[in-house]
Amino acid sequence: MHIDLKFTVTTGVQYAQRTSDFASLDECKQRLATLVGQENGTLTFDQPDGSRVILATRHIVAVECESAGDR
Repeated sequence: MHIDLKFTVTTGVQYAQRTSDFASLDECKQRLATLVGQENGTLTFDQPDGSRVILATRHIVAVECESAGDR
């Protein structure tokens, strides 16, 4: 299942990522909810332009998971 993730950080900036790491939206929401505000974690995103973004989880204020269907 392809899922679009959207992470919002303390500055209000949003980062999006598509993943197929989760079997369902519920699993995605449960696992990612534990990352919000976590002190010593990081998430790494490869951007479409080839650059890489590393987010400190302590700056994440919200995570959204949406089904990307078969796009």
